[in-house]
Parts: sequence; structure tokens; C-alpha cells
Amino acid sequence: MSALWKANFTCKTDTDNLNLLFSRLFAILAHMTMKVLVVEDEEELREILCFFFESKWDAEVEQAGTGDDAITLLTGPEKFDLVACDYNMPRGNGGKVFQFVQTMAVKPKFILLSSDLPEDHPEIILSEIAGYAPKPLFSAPLESIVQKIMAEAPVAEAAPDLYCRVSVELLHKLNVVPCDLYIKISDQKMIKVMNAGDVFGDVDAEKYQQKKVAYLFIDQKNIDEVVQKLIRAFRQLEKTFDPKQRPPGHIHISEALQGTIHEMATKLGFSAALESLVKANMETALAVIDQNPDLAEILSGAIVDTENYLARHSVLMPFIAAHFAELMEWQSSQTFQKLIIASFLHDATISDDLLAKVQVEAELAAFTPEQAKVWQVHTLLASEIARQFTEIPPDVDQIIAQHHELPDGTGSPNHLNHTRIAPLAALFIIAQDFLLYFENTGSLDLLAFTERREAIYTVGQFKRILVALKKSQARA
Repeated sequence: MSALWKANFTCKTDTDNLNLLFSRLFAILAHMTMKVLVVEDEEELREILCFFFESKWDAEVEQAGTGDDAITLLTGPEKFDLVACDYNMPRGNGGKVFQFVQTMAVKPKFILLSSDLPEDHPEIILSEIAGYAPKPLFSAPLESIVQKIMAEAPVAEAAPDLYCRVSVELLHKLNVVPCDLYIKISDQKMIKVMNAGDVFGDVDAEKYQQKKVAYLFIDQKNIDEVVQKLIRAFRQLEKTFDPKQRPPGHIHISEALQGTIHEMATKLGFSAALESLVKANMETALAVIDQNPDLAEILSGAIVDTENYLARHSVLMPFIAAHFAELMEWQSSQTFQKLIIASFLHDATISDDLLAKVQVEAELAAFTPEQAKVWQVHTLLASEIARQFTEIPPDVDQIIAQHHELPDGTGSPNHLNHTRIAPLAALFIIAQDFLLYFENTGSLDLLAFTERREAIYTVGQFKRILVALKKSQARA
């Protein structure tokens, strides 16, 4: 802690408060170093702000020049304690960053740095920001705000490690436990039930099924190692699958992997391990699609499990989307890859099966405000995760960001009409609509579906896709 920082407090705080303050601060700093994200588009000012935090508070500082870059950092593995953010910036303003922070499970403190008043921007909730420092004379107000944040910070033990769940079905198929496994006793307590290297046999699977335990948990610190073991074991399992089996055995194991993908995306955001798992699942789906399976055979054998809806929905989506792409004569490998990855990630930041079934904002009336917020931002969060993937075809993030838009402009989140919705996003929207139709009715009658949707998909690419679906039934 710098002498300058101490001297600054001494001149502004009486002795009693100073002693209390330092006792609390030293206790906090013994556990952690403050991590700050500075978001400012003017490079010179950004450097000054970074120096400000580093010199006065010995903080670890990351910086971003746009709102979108800030959101990318916030979705990554780094956890920030404080975000000091400008408002007027290119590619995502401070309001967008603030709204994103509000969706985070663990919210960093948010300080608005701007020549605008926070009241000028209704999306910024005054009660939810730590303070406002006007530019260009931000130094004294910012210093006061940070002092208050640190003085009010609770002295607590280190937060418990995060755990990610892995399905019992997947562990049973893997046979050998990839790392220590835990069972959840309460929100605060996990108990280890198996060690790395143990055999997860039929007796173990039956025991947990009888207890209605669908998932066990792994410590997130082991996630990279576990994912690599999962992928290697998955590849070995693939060799045992009968290619003539319908639905393919790949789908069942892919569904189990998809549950882990959702868990990682929800709790950890983007990571290299998540990307590896998604790509492994993509390669498997692509291999099945290359066999040109009959869509009806796949869907008729894939009963939608209401207790595992999210994973099953995400695993079935690639086959419908790829089938529709073939009917549009868009059947390139790159197109299939885009649709598969979008399928695996489009709902990846939602953990509630019922919430995942919501298609339009009007349906959110049945949910709590917190649940509604999760749904309203899930396209943004999932598209940000996809945007950080490497070596994948472009525009996957666009498909995900637009998958709840509608041709008449009444969709979410940006109310785009058909002229602004990408062709593959339009196809993905209709494919998802058909899967929901199947899930709700059990019917695979594509002609009946198109007749019911003729009044909705009346323009542009939406109409062309619907026409292609109808023609395919006429030829059948």
C-alpha cells in the first residue's frame, strides 16, 4: 500500500475512523488485491485512470476502449471488483456495460465516469451504481467513491470454490472418474463422494438414480483437465456406437456433454475448456449429419425429457437446422458448423428449463423479475461467448444474437425486422420454431407446421425458407 494512499486518507478522515478503516482494509487486502476494469475510449485519459488506481490502491488494472471490449473482458475468467466506465464510447456505451454488469452472478461495483449526468441515461439505475465522477475533474470524486467502497467492504473468508455439475449418466458412460467428485448438500456445502481414478460402475449409477441424484459436481479448478479427459473418453465411446442405430448413440452422449457445456457457460463464461468441449460436440454432430440421417427417425426416437430439456433441445437443434439448410441448398460444411455451434450455445447462459422455453417477452409475465432479466440478456451473453471462440466460421455470434427476433420487428432483444435479420439467423429461428412445435405437439408433420406459420413468415428470407419446406413435402 503506497504512502501516498495512506497520506490521502489521513487528511480526510478523523483518527477513530482512520483506525477502524485501516483495520478493515488490511484484513481485506490480506485476502485479495483489488481488480479494476477501466473503460474509456480516449487513450490518454484511460492511461491516467489506470495509473490512478495502480498508484493509489496497488490495484490490478485491465483496460478497454469500447463497451463491447469491456463486456468481452467481463465474460472471461478474470473476476473484477470494480468497473470504472465512461458513457459515450464507440461500439457499446457505458449504459450497455452497466446493463451487462447487472446480469452478472457476482456484480463488480460500477462507477460512472462521464461529462453526462447519470440521470440523463434512464438505463442506468442510480441505486445500483457505486458513484458518479464527472469528467474532466474526476480525481477527487473518484477517490472519495473508491475510499467509501473499500471502507464498506465486508471482511469475510475467501469465497467458496465454484463447482460445475456433470451428469451421472455421463460419468457412468465414462466408467473411470476423471477427477474428485462432490455431491451438493446445501448452497454452502459440498461433500466428496468419489476420488479421481475410481470406477463409476452400474452399482454407482443405480445408487444415484434411486436417490434421484442426476448430477455430481467437480471443482472448477480442475475443469481444464476434466474437459480434456471427457473429450478423450468421448472419442473412445464413439468407436463403440452402431452407425445404424436410430437415434444415433452419439446423441445420448452428446446430450450429457451439453449439460456440462451449459453449466460451464452459466458459471464461468468463456474459457478455452468450454470452447474445446463445444468443438468436440460439434465434430460429433457433424459426423452424424454427414451420414444424411432421416430427420423423422432422429426426432421420433428422441423423446424430450422435461427434466433435461435444455440439453436435449440444444442437441436436437443442429439436425433440424442442417436439414432445413439442405432444403435451401445451403449444405456446405461451414454452414453446418455455424448452425451446430449456434445450437449448442444459443441458450447456454440459461439454467432454468422452463425459462428456456420462453420465445417472446410477453411470456415472461409468469416469471420473477430476476428470471426475466436472465432471459432478456441471454442472447447478448451467449453471443459474446461465441465471439471469443477461435478458428470457427464467422457470424455464429450473429445467429445467436438474433435467434429471438421476428420478421415483423416484434422480436427480442433489438426488434429487428426481416431486412436486418441474417439469412442463417432466419433459418435458425424457423428451425427452433419447428422443434418447439414438435416438443409441444409430438407431430413431425412439416406441412402442417408451414401452414400454421404462413401468417408469420410472410416476407424476405423467412418466406423463401417456408416455401422451400412446403415444396419438400410436396415432393415427398
